[in-house]
Amino acid sequence: VDYDGIDRILQAFGKDISFVKHSKIEEEFGTKSYDMVLNIEKLYLKKMDLVERFQSANTRATNAVHYLYDLRQTIRKKFPDDVVRHKLMDQLFFLFGKILMGFPTNTLLLNSDLGELKKVGGNKYYNYFYRQTEQFISDVKLVNNLSKENIEIDSLAAIRALITDLSQKYHRNLNQQRAITLIFFVLAFLILIILFYQYRRVKWATLELKAFRYAVENSDNAVVITDAQRHILYANEAFEQHSGYKASEVLGSNPNILKSDLHSNDFYKKLNETLDRGEKWQGELINRRKDGSLLYEKASIVPIIVDGELVQYLAIKLDITEYIEIQKKLQQSAAAFETIGEGVLTTDGERKIISANPAFIRMFGYTEEELIGKEPTVVSSDKDNTLFYGKLRKELSRSNHWSGRVQGQTKEGRLIPIWLTVTVVRDNDGNIQNSVVIYTNLEEIIEMKDKAEFLAYHDSLTRLPNRAYIEKEIIDIFGLTKETDIKVAILFVDLDRFKVINDTLGHYVGDKMLVELASRLKKILGKNDILARFGGDEFVIVMGAVSDNHVINILAEKILSAIREPITVQEYHLNMTASIGIAIYPNDGEEISIIIKHADAAMYHAKEQGKDNYQFYSTQLSIEMHRRLDLEQKLMYAVEKNEFSLAYQPQYELKSGKICGAEALLRWNSPDLGIVSPAQFIPVVEETGVIVTIGYFVLREAARAYLQWREEGAELEWVSINLSSIQFRQEDLLENFRRIIDETGIDAGNLELEITERCLMDYTEENLAILNGFRKMGCRISIDDFGTGYSSMGYLKDFSIDSIKIDKSFVDHLPTDANNAEVSTAIIALSHTLEYTVVAEGIETREQEEFLRGKGCDYGQGYYFSRPLKSEALIKFVKNRQSGYPVE
Repeated sequence: VDYDGIDRILQAFGKDISFVKHSKIEEEFGTKSYDMVLNIEKLYLKKMDLVERFQSANTRATNAVHYLYDLRQTIRKKFPDDVVRHKLMDQLFFLFGKILMGFPTNTLLLNSDLGELKKVGGNKYYNYFYRQTEQFISDVKLVNNLSKENIEIDSLAAIRALITDLSQKYHRNLNQQRAITLIFFVLAFLILIILFYQYRRVKWATLELKAFRYAVENSDNAVVITDAQRHILYANEAFEQHSGYKASEVLGSNPNILKSDLHSNDFYKKLNETLDRGEKWQGELINRRKDGSLLYEKASIVPIIVDGELVQYLAIKLDITEYIEIQKKLQQSAAAFETIGEGVLTTDGERKIISANPAFIRMFGYTEEELIGKEPTVVSSDKDNTLFYGKLRKELSRSNHWSGRVQGQTKEGRLIPIWLTVTVVRDNDGNIQNSVVIYTNLEEIIEMKDKAEFLAYHDSLTRLPNRAYIEKEIIDIFGLTKETDIKVAILFVDLDRFKVINDTLGHYVGDKMLVELASRLKKILGKNDILARFGGDEFVIVMGAVSDNHVINILAEKILSAIREPITVQEYHLNMTASIGIAIYPNDGEEISIIIKHADAAMYHAKEQGKDNYQFYSTQLSIEMHRRLDLEQKLMYAVEKNEFSLAYQPQYELKSGKICGAEALLRWNSPDLGIVSPAQFIPVVEETGVIVTIGYFVLREAARAYLQWREEGAELEWVSINLSSIQFRQEDLLENFRRIIDETGIDAGNLELEITERCLMDYTEENLAILNGFRKMGCRISIDDFGTGYSSMGYLKDFSIDSIKIDKSFVDHLPTDANNAEVSTAIIALSHTLEYTVVAEGIETREQEEFLRGKGCDYGQGYYFSRPLKSEALIKFVKNRQSGYPVE
């Protein structure tokens, strides 16, 4: 059977049936004809089913024959001697052939042969042959039955009946069509005419579409078309210009690539909901260009729906960035117009007022209704000055701008100093379109100028003139005295120990004290004298018309006396002194800076002379200042150049003569200056702050020396070093001391720190914390030069102290000086009461040593026992004393 041929025939017939069925057969030939087609289709489907079943059964039967043939060959090979059954199988194959070719078959013979074959039983090959034979006969019967069923389906008769029906109806309709043809011909002619006109319309429509495309592509508006899933399909050139993206970059992307995230999520939600409903959305978008800048757009997004289906979106967007910026500027201008402090008028081309801002109304007292239509001269105090207004108009015609100071007049008649600014706006023809007139009230500015000038030349605390005022005025004063014998004196006044009060009692108390002192000084000055505050606790007095120094001496004494008077601030009763330096013009210099510098130098000289006095500048003082400056410069590098060294003065028990310790004393041997006395350089290193670096140098060197002494057999209990009050201001003092002690390996208990009374007088929590820190480390604490300051035993009891050192000034002239003897005796007695040991320094005679020993003084040091020694010499000296050798 040619199954492929059958399949082609069935497929072709199926297409024909489908074509006829879906044609207009029912409309053109009636329902009966259509039903006949449906009947043919039903018969066709039955035949299709029969063919499928036939192919399946026929294929099985054919395959069974092949299988039986192969099985027969196998049986013949395996059972060659079974001749009877071989003959039986040959007979069956003969019957199979007749069945396949459709010849009549002896059914009894077939059944009999099958029965014989079935009797074989247990042999599996014969069993396979028997079962396959039964299946073959069954499939052949099915094929024959299907063939009969197919013959019974007379589809051909149904097709012929349909053709007969259609032919009859066709001939019946043909006559009708002939009549219609004539009508159709006429209609066709009419249609041709209509098509001609339609063609012309289509042509015009095509031209319009081309024009529309050209307009879209060259539009200033950005045009974007997306598909239904909102992927960009088209973007015009304007889009590229506005967004910075090339069209090729965005094709296939979502328009949200421009999203700036400046709109809320709710904004985008409402937009999408509108479009999802198939409605047009209109609004303003804040997008972002490719370069990141903002892009403001007014957009219309339209869903495009064809045959009820959404196919595309069309977005037309106008770039309104510049418009938005202009609007913002206009809003800012409007806000400025309403809120600016200056009065603003705008006028028309006829110089009539068309608007006035609130500041103008407040400034002049008119309402806006009273001003509209009038000229700006309504607020002028000089309305009839034709010369002024003529010049004003001339200047405006030349440069469109004029500004200057005028006098304004309020509605109540009050005059106001005004800075007037007029600007005209012209049209393309040069005619005045508008004018903007700005009125700036100068009253506050003039007042502020006066205040600013006062503050620029006066001290804000005391209201006294300041340095700038002195430097400005003194030029005129010097100029007036150049051609006369009259001199000018500059007194530089600096308060003594004012910083202590400021730091301990607070700046409020210090400020009140300065105000009181300024008031006192103004009262004792003459009318031609100038008192100024230079800053901090420094005052400068300029005395004009000075004939001789006697007048200056009198004023200086008055100043010192006025400052000495106690001052009460809150509950504090304060005493203050001052040091005054005096320089005279033109004797001591002719330039302002030189005169003030010389007065300042004389003031420092007064402080060196014990404070609470005044000193005149002299050439010798200038030499000393230069020498001091030179000293300062050399001291700055002395540590780096290893110019410092230490000497050690032994400290011994007065009762036994045993050496217990040694005080480290700083020495400076300068290559340029030679050996410099500590009295000269110690104050300088303290003032310049170099003492901090030197202090760490002394600690490190003294620690190393002490360890060397112990190693060499000189058994001393401690080595003493001096601490300056300047060092106490260093936040990392304790940390650095710990580090050096750890580096050198000295035991902190072998280290004695000598602190001056000044450190104790600067009684602060910081200083107390530092002292306690040293005590916790194990260091000994000693008060040096006791009795020279202002401290008392009652004050000392608050501190953790080991010993008190009696200053050399109290040891001098003992025991003959009764006062020194009483002070020394009292210090020793009170120190022992507080369980402090006492050290007397500067012992130079046997009588002094015996007196102090008799009063119970514990330790001593001085030239009588030993001068300061180098470290090696000290070791030798101590070892000699330990061996009982006499002292050289």
